[in-house]
Amino acid sequence: MRVRFKVKHIVLYVLLPLLLISSTAYVLMMPQVSSWLHGRTNQSLAEQRSELLEDLAKASAPERINIIREKVIGSGSSYTPFAFDVYIGSNSSQWGDSSESDSPLKPTERIDLLNEYITQSVPGYELEEASQQLVFLYDSLGQQKQADQALQQAMAKFPTPSEQRSQLAVLQANRLLNEGDQDRAKQAFEKIHPETLDENTNLKAEWALLHARLLYIDHKADQALVVLTDAIKELKENSSSSGSDPANVSGYTPLIRMQQTIQAAIQHHEYAAGTVQGTLKHSDGTPVAGAGIFLIAEGDLNSYSSNASDSGPYHTMTDAQGRYAFHAVMPGFYQLRLGLSFQQVDGWTWQIPADPWIHVNQGKQLQQNLILQPLIQLKQPVNDQIITDDRITFSWQPVQGAAYYELEGGIQLPKGSSRSVVKGNIRTPSTTITAEELYRMSMGFSYGSSGNFESVVPESILSFMNPNVRLSWNVIAYDSNGQLISQSNGYRLTRESMGSLPFFYLKNRTLTTADRILLDKKPEDALAAYREALAANPQDVHALRMLTRMLSTRQSIMENTADNDEYIELMQRLLLLSPSSQDASVLTDYYYRQQDWTAYNKYLELYLTLSDKEVTGNKTALSSYERSTYAVALMGQNKLQEADRQFKLAMQQDPDHRFVGSYIANRLYMDRTLESALTLAEQYPQHESEQTAYFWTNLLQDMQAERTHYSNSDLYDQELQQKLGWYVQGKEDRLKQWTSHPTTHTPILQKFMKALLEVR
Repeated sequence: MRVRFKVKHIVLYVLLPLLLISSTAYVLMMPQVSSWLHGRTNQSLAEQRSELLEDLAKASAPERINIIREKVIGSGSSYTPFAFDVYIGSNSSQWGDSSESDSPLKPTERIDLLNEYITQSVPGYELEEASQQLVFLYDSLGQQKQADQALQQAMAKFPTPSEQRSQLAVLQANRLLNEGDQDRAKQAFEKIHPETLDENTNLKAEWALLHARLLYIDHKADQALVVLTDAIKELKENSSSSGSDPANVSGYTPLIRMQQTIQAAIQHHEYAAGTVQGTLKHSDGTPVAGAGIFLIAEGDLNSYSSNASDSGPYHTMTDAQGRYAFHAVMPGFYQLRLGLSFQQVDGWTWQIPADPWIHVNQGKQLQQNLILQPLIQLKQPVNDQIITDDRITFSWQPVQGAAYYELEGGIQLPKGSSRSVVKGNIRTPSTTITAEELYRMSMGFSYGSSGNFESVVPESILSFMNPNVRLSWNVIAYDSNGQLISQSNGYRLTRESMGSLPFFYLKNRTLTTADRILLDKKPEDALAAYREALAANPQDVHALRMLTRMLSTRQSIMENTADNDEYIELMQRLLLLSPSSQDASVLTDYYYRQQDWTAYNKYLELYLTLSDKEVTGNKTALSSYERSTYAVALMGQNKLQEADRQFKLAMQQDPDHRFVGSYIANRLYMDRTLESALTLAEQYPQHESEQTAYFWTNLLQDMQAERTHYSNSDLYDQELQQKLGWYVQGKEDRLKQWTSHPTTHTPILQKFMKALLEVR
C-alpha cells in the first residue's frame, strides 16, 4: 500500500557510494572517498609523513614548536574532534566533512608531538587547541587517565582566572561526568571562573549546560531550571542588542533542549539520571575500537552537524574492546548514531534495531550492544548485465539467521537515484519476477527548482520502463522477528569488499513515440501523445499506465485536482487490464481519504490479494501504516472493538506510534474514561519531531485537571463524547469549524480535538 510520508525522517539512501573498479584505476562517486582511496593507492600520506618527520628531525627546538603548530595542530578550522568519514543513524546516513584519517601521522606520533608542544610552548590559543586534540586522541585509544593528566598539565600553564583555563576545565568536567565520576566532575567544575566566559557565548552556554546537569544529578532540578532560564535570557538579550537571531547561536538550541528535558522530568517526577552503555562489535565478535558513539536526544535527531558540541552532551569513543558508556544521562528518549572511518565501514553495515528508541528513566542502567554485519554479496544480475528476457532472476549469498528477504529496485536519474520495494517476504536467497512486474512499479517523481510540470524529470516517471536507464537493486535480510540483519547496499570501497556491482539494464521493450517526447522534456506534449495512443488502442497498457502517472505527477506538482475524476477512472481501467498491488493501494488510499468505506473495502481486499497479505493469519502482515489506516477505517465504520485491536497491533509494529492519537480517541469514545486513554498515551509515546514524546500524556493530564475544575463534570463528559463522535464518524469539517473558534470554557478539550485532526 502506498505510504504518504510526513517530513519527519529524512532518509538518505547511499545507493552509490560504490567504487567502479577497472584494471588500471579507481573511479569514485564521492570526493571524500576518492581522497581516502588516493591516499591508499599512491601512498601520498606515507610520503607526507616521511617528509614531516624528516623536517622535525632536522629542526632546532624553537623550529620544532613552529612546525608542530603549523603542521600537526593546524588552524582551528581544520580540526574538529569527533569528526568522522561517515555518520550512520537509524533514519539517515551522512558523509563527514573531515577525518582523522587525513593526518599522515600515526596517533602515537601525534600524541608525542602534541605533548611536546604543551610542555614547551607558551599559553595561547594553539596550546588550548593542542590540549583538546591530545585529549581526543587519548580517549580514542581508551587512555582516559593519560587524557586527564594532559588536561591538568595544560590547565596549569594558563593563568588563573583565564578563558582558556575555564575552557579546558569545562572539557574536563564534562568528560568526568560522562565517565560517571560525579565527585571529580564537581571538583573540576569548581575550577571554572564564570566571569572569564562573558566574551565567549558558546562557552558560556556549555558552562550553563554542565552546571544544570550537575545540579540535576544532585537532586536540585529546580535550581537547574533557574540556571538554564538565566542563560537563555542572557543569550537572547545579547542577541537582541547585536541585532542577531539567538537561534543562530550554536549554544542556544542545546540550552532550550535541556530546559525542556528538565521541565518534562519534573512534570513526570523523574529525578535520577541514567546510564547507557554497551559494545560495538563485528558479527564475528571482533571489537570496533575508536568508533564514535553519539547518544542523540529525540528533538535533535533531524539535525546534523559534524561538530560534536552541536549534537548534545553525549558523545564518546569505543575503547580497544569496543566498549562505550554514557553516564549521567538525563531522562528522555534517545537514539544512537555511529561515527566511523572509511576503513571501519568498508564492507559492513550497522544492524539497526527494529525499535531504535532508548528510554532513559528512573535512573536505569541500559545495555545497548551494537553489531556491524557484513554486506550481502550479490550473484545476479550484476555488473551492468543486459537482460532482454521477460523474466529476471535475482540471487544473492544466503545470510545466516535470515527468515526472509526484501528486494528493492532502483533507477539512476540524471541527478541522484531512486528506489522502492519490489517484492517482500522472499523465503529463499533468490527470486524471479517478470518484466511486467517491474514496469508496474512507480518510483515517484522528481522535478526541477522551477516547480512546474515542465521541469519534471522524465526518467523518474518512465522508471523501469526506460530501456536506456541503468537499474540497480538491493536485498535486505530480516530475522523471524522482523529485525534487519544486513543488506547488500552500503559502503564498498576496496577490491576486497567490492564484490559484484548491483547494476543491470532491462532491454525487452522499445520506447514509444510518446516516451521519446517525454524524454525530450516535453511533458504536456507527451501527455497528449499518450492520450492519442490510448484512444487508438484502449488495450494499450503502457499508454494507460503512463497517462495515470503523468496526471498524478501534474496534480502533485501543480496542486491541481481538476483531472482527478479522469485519473481515478483510468486507474480503475488499469487495474482491470494489469492488476498490481501498488495501483490497488493507490485506490485504497484514495477512497480512505474520501471516507467511501464501500469502495475502500473493495480495493483493500484487492490489494491484500495482489500483495499476498492479510489482516490476520500466516501471510505477510500489513505494515504499521497500512494497519493504522485500516484501524481508522474500521473506526469510521463504527467497528470500534476491531479498530481497537488493530490499533494495538499497529502500535506494536510502529516504534514511533504515529497513530496513537487515533487509538486514544477510539478507546476514549468506547470507554468514556480519561484514565484508560492516559494509560495508552503512557504506554505508546508518539515520537514526532514537532512535539515531545509526552505530548498526549501531558494533554490528557491537562484534560483531567480541566474536567476537575469544570462547573459540571457530567456536562464536560457529554461535550467530550460529542466531539469524539464527530471525529470517530469522520465529521472533520464540523470539527474543524468548532476548533477554529477558540473557547474559554474548555480550551484543553479543544486543543485535544485539534491535535486529533493532525494525526495522519
